[in-house]
Amino acid sequence: MRTGQPTAGAEAAAGGSDGGMPRPLDNLRNQLIQLELFLSSGTVCLSLYSLVAGVFGMNIPYTWNDNHGYVFKWVVLVSGLFCAFMFVSIVAYARHKGLVGS
Repeated sequence: MRTGQPTAGAEAAAGGSDGGMPRPLDNLRNQLIQLELFLSSGTVCLSLYSLVAGVFGMNIPYTWNDNHGYVFKWVVLVSGLFCAFMFVSIVAYARHKGLVGS
């Protein structure tokens, strides 16, 4: 009568679940996780930058923008530098914690 449970001989012949195949798959999974970390942190930084550029790019008549045409340039420049710094900080933190790089 079969119970659906593998016998001890079959489990020993299969080599358990830590055979030769899981190691390359684990390495590939780790590389995909690292790629996902880079892509998601870049997405967050670019979305913050586009939020700032979108708010200041609208044609809404702000009173503080009168006679200050250079404000848009500086706000976009400063927010771009902040987002680049934030991306580099996220990557540096991931490297410090050992999540990226081997």
